[in-house]
Amino acid sequence: LIRLRARLRLGLRVRARVSGLGFTASRTRAATAMAAQVDAAASAAAAEEGVVELNVSTDASHASSTLDGAIEAADAVKAAGNDLFRAKNYEDAKDKYAEAIALLEEARLPLQPAAAPFKSGGSDGDNAEADGAEAAAHIEDGTPAPPSVDDARLPELRQRLAVLYANRAACEVHAEEHEAAVNDCTRALELNPAYLKALLRRAAAEETLDDLEDALRDYKGVLEVEPGHALARRKVAELQPKVDARLEKLKEETLGKLKDLGNSFLSNFGMSLDNFQLNEQPGGGYNISFNQGGGGGGGGGQQS
Repeated sequence: LIRLRARLRLGLRVRARVSGLGFTASRTRAATAMAAQVDAAASAAAAEEGVVELNVSTDASHASSTLDGAIEAADAVKAAGNDLFRAKNYEDAKDKYAEAIALLEEARLPLQPAAAPFKSGGSDGDNAEADGAEAAAHIEDGTPAPPSVDDARLPELRQRLAVLYANRAACEVHAEEHEAAVNDCTRALELNPAYLKALLRRAAAEETLDDLEDALRDYKGVLEVEPGHALARRKVAELQPKVDARLEKLKEETLGKLKDLGNSFLSNFGMSLDNFQLNEQPGGGYNISFNQGGGGGGGGGQQS
């Protein structure tokens, strides 16, 4: 109904606007009267179908005031959480931060881009034409367009939420809930990838959990944003040799398991991997030689 009304009204306005090219004043008045009739008919049909016509400007204003109220409430709860944190009451502080997070996450939902609704009936061309007519009608008569994603407020909400998640992670670190701290820092970084405090906090929690590779990665991430960060530079210098040693040990263990697996298979044929030698060639490349005696000094010779 909305699109039908928009298309009819748009067509009538276009015709009325070209009065200088042949339309008379009486025809213009007739077009205006017809548009009024279209509005009345569409409104009556909508009422019969139980359709509620929205006051767009009122809805947008209400959404804005609701968002402001959520931010104000979340700020008050966060301030209470900060006071509890300074008093070292980490459990209650964590609850306050969780409450503030819930307030802002709920306020953020209406601002997320929604998938376009499925339109049954008519071709894609018809739907596109109707959408264009509806948008043009809003421009034509000066009424505001339907509420859309409030891009200006999303960055503010994302930053506020990132701080709250990082604050809750700080409480979890003090409570030795390091896995939860890693998760909350990850949420904060999803909202603000350049949030160094969250990156450092996650790195420290990962190091405590002995996830040294992840901790090293995060400390290096800090240096990408702030190359002169003293703590991150010290931690990278400290953790890099440990991570390298672990990787080397893992490689040796993996090769050992592969060798055991190979020997298990070759034993069915009276052989082992000791029967094979990998020799580097002077001109480059490698040559595999087979020693039937397995290097044990018996006869048998070699073949390659």
